[in-house]
Amino acid sequence: ATGCFAMPDDMPIEDCASFFVNPYTALAILDTAKQQGSPAIVHTAAASQLGQMMVKVAPSEDVEVINVVRREEQAELLRELGAEHVVVTGGDEAKWKEELKDKVKQ
Repeated sequence: ATGCFAMPDDMPIEDCASFFVNPYTALAILDTAKQQGSPAIVHTAAASQLGQMMVKVAPSEDVEVINVVRREEQAELLRELGAEHVVVTGGDEAKWKEELKDKVKQ
């Protein structure tokens, strides 16, 4: 059938659903930002599957993503995928809030 993707029989249904949901959600979020004239967005919980997809797709959509995560290992994962702007909230609250504020101003 047209528009169907065969999934392995042993793949959990939740994983099958995210096969197409996350890419379309990422594109929709970035498209909304572009339509509103925003050059960037702030994405919390950015190490999620959706966040990882946004890091991959955003450059081709000309939208900057400021990724917010809790831990440094999550930040490293996003940087390995190409993320340029990552804020880690797991440390000094005043410091990360100032870092986020500075990135938003850029």
